Amino acid sequence: MTTSMMHRAAALAIVLAGTALPAAAQQTTPPPALPARPIQFPPFTERTLPNGMRLLVVENHSLPLVNLDLYIRSGTGADPAQRLGTASIVASMLDKGTATRSATQIAEQVEGVGGVLGAGADQDNLTVSASMLSDQLQMAFELLSDVALHPAFAEQELQTVRAQQLAGLRAAQGNSGYLASRTFEERLFGAQHPYGRRATPASVTAITREDLAAWHRRHFVPANAMLVVSGDVTPARAEQMARAAFGAWTGGAAPTDTFPVPPAHERAEILLVNRPGSVQSSILVGNPGLSANSPDYYAAQVLNMILGASGESRLERVLRGEHGWTYSSRSRYARLLGGGDYRANTEVRTAVTDSALSELVTQLRRIRDEAVPQAELDQAKSFLVSSFPNTLETSGQVAGRIAGARLLGLPASSVTEYPQRIAAVTAADVQRVARQYLNPDRATIVVVGDATQILERVRAIAPVTVLDLEGNPVDAATIRPAAN
Repeated sequence: MTTSMMHRAAALAIVLAGTALPAAAQQTTPPPALPARPIQFPPFTERTLPNGMRLLVVENHSLPLVNLDLYIRSGTGADPAQRLGTASIVASMLDKGTATRSATQIAEQVEGVGGVLGAGADQDNLTVSASMLSDQLQMAFELLSDVALHPAFAEQELQTVRAQQLAGLRAAQGNSGYLASRTFEERLFGAQHPYGRRATPASVTAITREDLAAWHRRHFVPANAMLVVSGDVTPARAEQMARAAFGAWTGGAAPTDTFPVPPAHERAEILLVNRPGSVQSSILVGNPGLSANSPDYYAAQVLNMILGASGESRLERVLRGEHGWTYSSRSRYARLLGGGDYRANTEVRTAVTDSALSELVTQLRRIRDEAVPQAELDQAKSFLVSSFPNTLETSGQVAGRIAGARLLGLPASSVTEYPQRIAAVTAADVQRVARQYLNPDRATIVVVGDATQILERVRAIAPVTVLDLEGNPVDAATIRPAAN
C-alpha cells in the first residue's frame, strides 16, 4: 500500500469512527451565542444655525468621501389635493437648471469630478443629495445650495419631466403590486389623509411652473430643513461651509403637519381590483400602524421579524415552504409622521388565491392569539441585533439612521440604543402589540387579479367590493364566473 493510500484509509477510519459514536456523545444543539459586543457609533454632532436650519454632522475619515443630504420635511404628503405629484416633480427638476446654471452645466460639473447629485421625494420628506471626494467639498456645497435654493423650473424642462411622470404612471397601471398598494392606502387612510392620495395622470397634467414655484417657496425654508453632512469632514469645517452656502437663506415658519385620523373600519372587507386575464393575484392585508414616537416600535420590529420580515419568517415558511403557493410573502411596518401602517403581502397563482389569503389571515390571528415560543423569539431578536451593525458600515448609513430619527422628532438614542431595546422585548410584549395593532377582523384587504376566476372564492372570506383598474366601483353582478 502506498503512503497516500494509507493516509486516505486512516482518514476514512476516523470519519467512520465518528459516525459510530453513540447519540449521547454527539452535540445536538448549537453552542450558546457569545455576548453581543457594544456598537461603537462614529462621532456625530447636531446644532441649529442662526437661520433655523438644523445641521447634523457624522465624522468618519476612513475614506476621502463626503455626502451631503438636505432634507426638506415635506414630501408627497404635502401635495395640494388638486395637484398631486407636485413634490415629485419639484424634486425631479432641481438639477434641471438654476438661475445661473443650465441642466447641462450642472451635469458636466458633477461628472467632471466623479460626483453624484440628485433628489427625490417620499411621503414625508424631499431629499437633495450630493456625494463627492472630500477635496471637492466646496463644490458639493455650492452645487447643493444652488439647485436647492435657486431652481429655474424652466418650462421646457417641465414638459420633459411631466412626460416622464405620465409614462411612469401608465407603466404602473400594469403593475399589480402598485395597484394593490394604491388601493390599500386609499381605503386605509381615506381621501382626506395625505397618505391616502396618489398622483394621477390628470393631476400631473394640471401642474404648472407656478405650482412648482409656490410649493418650493412654502416648503423650502430653513426652519423646515435639515442638512446632514457625513464622511471625511470635521464638524467645524462642515459648519463653516454650511454657513457660507446656506447662511443667507431665509424664510417663514415650517408648514404645519396635518394628519386626519384614518377612518374606522367595523369589519374586514376585500377590495377586489379586477385585472382581466391575470394569471396570478396580488394580495395585501393590513391595519393602521404605530405613531412615529410609539414606545411599541421595538416590540413591533420583533413581531414583524417573526411574522414576515425575512425568508425565515412564518409567512415565508408556511405559504412558500409548506404549500408552495408563492415565491415570497413579506410583511412590514411603515414608520411615518402620520402614523404609517402594517401590511403583509404576497403574490400567488390565481387558482390558490383564496387558500393563500385564508392562510395569511390565519397567521395574523395566530400571532395575536398564541404566545410566541421562546426559541422563535430569541432567534428573531438575535437576528435583529446581530444584523444591526451591517446597517452602520458607512458614515452615510449612520447619518441616514440618525437623520431619520430626528426628522420623526425622535432622539438620537432611539438609534444608538436600538440593540438594547430589541433585546429587552419579551413574548408578552409581542403578543400585546399584535393584539393592539393587528386586527384581521377589521383589516383592509386588497386582491388584484382576474375577478371572473376568484370573486366567488374570496367571498367566503369577507364581503367583496369589486373595482376596476382606475379604482372605480364595478357591479359584481356583471362579473361572470369563468368556466372551470
